[in-house]
Amino acid sequence: MDLKRQVLLFLLGTVFVKHGVTEFFMRDGDWTFGQFLDDGSKAFRKSGAVIYSALMANLTSCLFECLYLNGCFAFNAEKKEKDLTCEFLNFGKSDYANFLVDNSTFQSYRLMTKCTDNPCKNGGVCSPLENGGELFSCTCPASHTGDVCHYLLDTPTGTLTSPPFKFLGPTLSFMIGGGCDVNYERAELLIDGAVVHKSTGIKKADGYCQSETMGKASWDVSAYLGRTAHVRLVDASSGNWGHINFDHVTDSCP
Repeated sequence: MDLKRQVLLFLLGTVFVKHGVTEFFMRDGDWTFGQFLDDGSKAFRKSGAVIYSALMANLTSCLFECLYLNGCFAFNAEKKEKDLTCEFLNFGKSDYANFLVDNSTFQSYRLMTKCTDNPCKNGGVCSPLENGGELFSCTCPASHTGDVCHYLLDTPTGTLTSPPFKFLGPTLSFMIGGGCDVNYERAELLIDGAVVHKSTGIKKADGYCQSETMGKASWDVSAYLGRTAHVRLVDASSGNWGHINFDHVTDSCP
């Protein structure tokens, strides 16, 4: 829904309400700022979202109450000038609009927070962590991770095994990169079915994987000359950096 935003000021309980409302007022000597968006003819309906309902003197009273009520991120207000019922809501997630329904009795007002313009990427849902909404968390879809769902997870897993071969020289060189946890992403050298060497991507000093760019690596295979060998690539991770890059295998033949 295209929500118009209009900045209006009120002091000590005087308020003018139109589509998109901003409040700026003083109570008990403290300045408090809150900006609400109204959803026109729609009310918010989701099971378990109502903290409590109360009969209030006017809309201003509802605005004050939500701003000072712990856990209140929105409210439904009865469409009356005075003596109206307000339903105070504990829901302020970025998918708020999914629960708006046409209603002839109540109208939704939601507090603007960091989640209003949803900073969570790739379909993530933003949840405000306090009434002011400056802090938030993202619930990411299964395909992404990170503070704002900005990292793509590598969901597929599996192994890839080379055809059998025999060494002609004492060193097998290759390029490797990508994932850097040898427990989950690695290249293995198998001799007669047994793992004798394994390598993974390059890890930085901070513990994170260095790059998708592959670097040079090698295995000493002098003890296995003439033996049947396989190279097996293992991807056992669906998380971030859950893949292995491997290429340019070279035998150091005499």
